[in-house]
Amino acid sequence: MTALVVFFTISWFVVALYFVMDKKINILDGTFVYLITLIIAINFSWIVIEELKLITLTEKGQPYMAYIFKRSIITPTVALICLALVLRTRNTFFQVSSIILSVAFLTFTNYLLVPLNVATYNNWNIAYDVLYFIGIIGLSLMSYYLFHKITKNAVLTK
Repeated sequence: MTALVVFFTISWFVVALYFVMDKKINILDGTFVYLITLIIAINFSWIVIEELKLITLTEKGQPYMAYIFKRSIITPTVALICLALVLRTRNTFFQVSSIILSVAFLTFTNYLLVPLNVATYNNWNIAYDVLYFIGIIGLSLMSYYLFHKITKNAVLTK
């Protein structure tokens, strides 16, 4: 029960933070980046957990729902928040700090899965989590810029 409450609360906090923050992302760009990040997160977790068996998840219902909140709500929404913060300014220090804090927050929430008995790391460690979340944030930034470029060119040609 504890894991579900913790991750449900974090999910609501992250979603509320995204909706109240001042952002330069329109709804179409945000939805595209969210869905791309969600697809990557689901597929990567399936490969790591089910195929390679590097992480073992609990089979109890409520702790597993905590993992679903982490994978399907927290990770894509934090990637969107990071994207909004990176787009907010041209200051490189602020952009890099936003990425580092986002990766640190996602790594911390992923690490919470272990003490709350949701996951067990078999052949996995925090360094892999950091690399994974850097990749997720990098792919969300690249997908935004690519989608934004394509839609901008489509609008200009009409």
